Amino acid sequence: MKRTRPVTSLCLFGLVLCGLLLSSCSSPDGLAESFYENGQLLSRAHLKDGKLEGLREDFYENGQLKIRGNFKDGKEDGLGERFYESGQLESRGNFKDGELDGSWESFYENGQLLSRGNFKDGKLDGLMERFYEGGQLWHRNNYKDGKLEGLWEWFNESSQLTKTEMWQNGERVEEN
Repeated sequence: MKRTRPVTSLCLFGLVLCGLLLSSCSSPDGLAESFYENGQLLSRAHLKDGKLEGLREDFYENGQLKIRGNFKDGKEDGLGERFYESGQLESRGNFKDGELDGSWESFYENGQLLSRGNFKDGKLDGLMERFYEGGQLWHRNNYKDGKLEGLWEWFNESSQLTKTEMWQNGERVEEN
């Protein structure tokens, strides 16, 4: 027998959510808010000429902040942050004209740094590092215009180098 209830419930929830968002965004200017069915705030944003302008925040159903970012002319601009449901910072990065641009970091739920890198015009550019949950470097590599470039190094949890690769224009050219 085919089970349709979960899909129907999911579709109904999606329609209710869309209706809430549309009804709260009917004004082209000012504060727009939407709420979960239980009355808890889901999203808060400022609009100017019908576009996102200024601070936008989204929340988990438990009230914890989920996403916070700034917008200019409807595009993310400035610091953007994402949080775990526990409230711990998950990631943060800089945006310019809707694209990641500048430094970016992500974190384990315990607050330890997971990875960090740089973006230019929405593409990885420069040094990218990833860490074990204990804080030791796991691997590091470089990007140029979104493509792997140069030395990629891997380390074990004792910080010993275990593997290297050379990359050129996004193609691996050597492995040790």
